[in-house]
Amino acid sequence: MVEYFSNFFKKKRNLKLVIGALAVANVIGTSAPSFLGVHAESTDSVGYETPATSDLTLEEIRNLIYSSDKLTEEEKAFIYNEDMFADILPYVNQSEWMKLTYRSKFSHMDIIGYNNIIANILKSDGIYHNMTPSNLYVSNYSGLADKDPMAATLAHEEVHALQRIQDTFSQESDSFFLEPTAEMIAHEYWGAPIKEYKEEIRLIRILMEIIGAEPIKQYIFTGDFRMIEERVRPNLDEEEYAEFLECIKEDVSGQNNLRNRRMIGIYRTLYENIYGQSMLKDEVITAIKDDNNSLQRYYFNSRLGDEYFILGEYVTDENGRTTIVPIRHDIEPIASRENMFMHTNKIN
Repeated sequence: MVEYFSNFFKKKRNLKLVIGALAVANVIGTSAPSFLGVHAESTDSVGYETPATSDLTLEEIRNLIYSSDKLTEEEKAFIYNEDMFADILPYVNQSEWMKLTYRSKFSHMDIIGYNNIIANILKSDGIYHNMTPSNLYVSNYSGLADKDPMAATLAHEEVHALQRIQDTFSQESDSFFLEPTAEMIAHEYWGAPIKEYKEEIRLIRILMEIIGAEPIKQYIFTGDFRMIEERVRPNLDEEEYAEFLECIKEDVSGQNNLRNRRMIGIYRTLYENIYGQSMLKDEVITAIKDDNNSLQRYYFNSRLGDEYFILGEYVTDENGRTTIVPIRHDIEPIASRENMFMHTNKIN
């Protein structure tokens, strides 16, 4: 029986998350909230016919979060990260489906702790799933008033609540995009340390350097893949693009060195076809690949300050002695990449 379930979970990772979230709810005596008629099995915003509604505003989001009778004041303030919502809502408001889901899930948010036994079973310190869309599950959670050490996990799981709804029973994974960007957003808006998905974060950052951040933001917050396709597909041949799609559908759980090497090879081709030169000459991408903390770069929160990389350069002093000195090189924000791509997309 144990072997059966082990194999089952390997093949159905998304289903594991569903079962895990519901199991947590049952163990701690919390029922999953209703989703006001929204179907949890829906995959994304594209193709769904929903009635037109007014755009979400910061005031409405704040009122929804602060209306929850399950959160403390500290938790409400934590969840309502105004800078983050200000940056995300323009994407969400492109999709009637996402507006509908936001209004539903944020009207009765709750944070639910679970113990080490469940954490070991789920192999996760946090869980978010659209089967229980208003619940953020965090292991050993004791409340923010106590400066809970799991606040970084809470931030990560909240970002999942903001991202496009995933298909519960899909054989394909969106984790290549959703997990690393959740970690990146939690880091840029809450200052949470990056603890997981470091290799996938590196791959996402390089992809953003090549095609810009906008296509990834469009996809993770609306479910619209078209902008990624429009910037990648014309710059790869048919076989390379098929390999790109195959790589991004692979789950990020565990190490996947072969996938990572394949992606770097695809990126080199993509970069050369877009910019007409080798990716090896791009000093920002080189700093990302080297991962030596020489790069200060922001992909979601542009308020954080100057962006630059540090490069060791040979300097000769007045006595003729040559040493390597770290020199700061300022760089333009990631938004400047949009100058290469003049078309934009909006979901109808």
